[in-house]
Parts: sequence; structure tokens; C-alpha cells
Amino acid sequence: MKPCLVRVATVADRIENITTDAEMPRRFDTRSKLTIRAQPNDNDADYTCEARHPALIAPKRASVALNIQYPPGPPEIIGYTEGETVRMGQEVKLECISRGGNPLAEIVWYKNEKKIDHNYETNARESRNVYVFRADASDNNARFRCEAKNLLSPTPMKAEITLTVHSLKQ
Repeated sequence: MKPCLVRVATVADRIENITTDAEMPRRFDTRSKLTIRAQPNDNDADYTCEARHPALIAPKRASVALNIQYPPGPPEIIGYTEGETVRMGQEVKLECISRGGNPLAEIVWYKNEKKIDHNYETNARESRNVYVFRADASDNNARFRCEAKNLLSPTPMKAEITLTVHSLKQ
């Protein structure tokens, strides 16, 4: 919690600057302004402003939680390393992970430029799309790409691999 202390002016502090009608009580407003340059780690930060005055039994407080929107991190592919060989019929599990972002990223898988999976999951800090399949001849030299984006991404961020599949006869 980041405090902001405001001192409320008393009537005695401001009496020389006003003319009053003795019958009408006056109210004085004091305002405080805080300007910050928000960063991604400020997301969900709580800011509280507190006003104290001798006439108040307890200080008056107002709080706000910041909602900072920012692009997600670049995607990373786990489960296959370029140059690795996969056997035909072998189960392949490719995971695409993007960390951060508010909102979290949407992740889509493509095989040779054709969308093949857009079912992703999120937790508090990352998005993940897991694509599982049995390798066949059409997967040899196939280009698998995952894209991560959110509302603040001008263009999707990408990670790509080319799969090498050998038949059982080799």
C-alpha cells in the first residue's frame, strides 16, 4: 500500500483569505493529486489517500487498486528442440507458454500456416497452449508456430520450430 497524506486546512488557517457571513458555516475542500508513471509491476498495486483533521474522530481514507494493461511476454516452445528426431507414430507434446501481460495472452498453434489449435489455458501469471499429436509422414519438415497476443499487442509474437520425423524403417 502506498500512502498519500493530506492535511485538511482548518478554518483558522484560511480565515484571513475569506469573508464569511456569520450565520453561514463554510466548508473547505482540500485536494491532493498523485501522478505516477505506471509499470507492469504496478498492476494490482493499492494506493490510499488519508485525510486527518482535529474535528474528525478517525482519519478518512480512500483507496484504489491499479489495473495496468500491458502486452504479454514472447512465447516459448517446450517439448521439442530443433534438430531432434521424432519417430513416426510417436506421441509429440508441444507446449507454447507466454508469461505476463494484462490481460494474459491468447495462444494459437499453426502447422504450415494453417490454424490447428486455439485452446489455451491461463493461470495468474501465464498462458499455455498444449498441442498433443502422433507424428506421421505429413509432420516431417512441418513448420509449427505458436502466436501469443492480447489487446495491447500490435502484432502477435511468434515462436517456431520445424519438426523432423523419421519412419520406423530408417
